[in-house]
Parts: sequence; C-alpha cells; structure tokens
Amino acid sequence: MSPLRFILPLLLAIPSMAQNVLLEAPTSQTEIRVSPAVRTLDPIRDWKFWTGTGVLVGAMLYDQQQTLDGLKHTGCVEANGDNPRPTRGDLMRRNLPFIVGITGIKYLMARYAHVSWWSYSVGDGVGAAVHIHAGMEWNSCR
Repeated sequence: MSPLRFILPLLLAIPSMAQNVLLEAPTSQTEIRVSPAVRTLDPIRDWKFWTGTGVLVGAMLYDQQQTLDGLKHTGCVEANGDNPRPTRGDLMRRNLPFIVGITGIKYLMARYAHVSWWSYSVGDGVGAAVHIHAGMEWNSCR
C-alpha cells in the first residue's frame, strides 16, 4: 500500500471544503458586523432600577402621611416650604419633581454611563433616608 492511496482522497476533498468556507465568508467589508463590546441593557426593564424608585416613593408617601396626621392631630406646623399647613396636593407638587429628577438621572447613568446598579441607587437611598427621618420627626411633636 502506498501512502498516496491515503493522501489522494484528502487532497481531493480540500477544494470542496474550501468552497464551503468561501461561500460563508463575507464578500465585502460592509457585510462584516461588529458586535459592541458592552451590551447596553435598558434600565426600564431592570427590577433593581424600579426597586430603588419604589423605596423612594414609599418613603415620600410615609413622610406625607405623617405630615398630614401631624397637622391634623397636633398643634405643630410643617417646617419645610412656604406653606405651614400644606394639603396632600401641595406636598405632591413639592416632592414629585425631585423624584422624577432622581429617576431621570438614574436612567441616564444606567443607560449611557454604564455604572453599576448600586452606584445609581445612592440617590434613592439618600432621598428615602431624608423622607423617613422627616416623617419620624412628627413623632416628637405634641
């Protein structure tokens, strides 16, 4: 048996394999698609994004309810803002722009700056802490 008997089928198969490879190759530079190095995720679909916003809104609602209960049952007045006896609508008009602003900045940081979730949730944590503290201050008012 000669080595040519084993090599000859391999040599005959190489052109057909090359044709298959060449058919799959792009014909021009415009057909080459480059995938981005960083995958951009939409923060609107992320549960961590909405959890932080929910905590902030919950703390705001707690502070508003404590304020309204304190105004109703004690002789104390609201120290923040120009209206010492605000209604729920007044409190919402004062607080909602801050929540929308914090959420918008969070969205921009998550979408375009590609920061991690805990770094853009700092604004939610600080805002929630401020509202919870302000709501708890009504407990010391008599």
